Amino acid sequence: MPTAYAPPERPTAPGYAASGSGEPSAWGPPTATVPPVAPTEAVPPVYGVAPATPPGSGAAGVAPPTPRKKSRAGLVVGLVVVLVLLIGAGLAAVLLVGGGATAELTVDSCEIAADGSLIATGSVTNGNGDSVGVDVSFLEVSSGDEVQADTVTVLLLDGSGNWSSTGSAGDSVTQVTCEATLVG
Repeated sequence: MPTAYAPPERPTAPGYAASGSGEPSAWGPPTATVPPVAPTEAVPPVYGVAPATPPGSGAAGVAPPTPRKKSRAGLVVGLVVVLVLLIGAGLAAVLLVGGGATAELTVDSCEIAADGSLIATGSVTNGNGDSVGVDVSFLEVSSGDEVQADTVTVLLLDGSGNWSSTGSAGDSVTQVTCEATLVG
């Protein structure tokens, strides 16, 4: 009887079994192909679970780059500038509008003596600072001409002070009036 055809045996390395025994051979482990199996039932989607990697974040498992923290130095400098401007505007408003009452000047007396000597007295109230200047003019009543002029400095204590001015007139002057104005 003729012998049936048998494929030749594959060579094996020493210490390994022949093929078909399920043990490793020189040609690698035995392989078996499994036909693909179609799922028998539909798998419903899972809601409420975040994906492992957010879309658009790059490679799986790699976190997206952290955005650089913005500096607040410009904001702080801007706020300081605005605060300084507001304080300056407030001080300017106080000084210009309500920085104190205007000094008031009064003439209490204005006389000429028989020998032609002149004397005028008065006061300053609501003054600002330590002192104020007063210009005093002695005028002849009949002509309105200036007979004598004088400038005095009034020392102020709590915004008030008294002043006096003296001069001399010629023999023809018999009556005088005085005009006083604050200087600067």
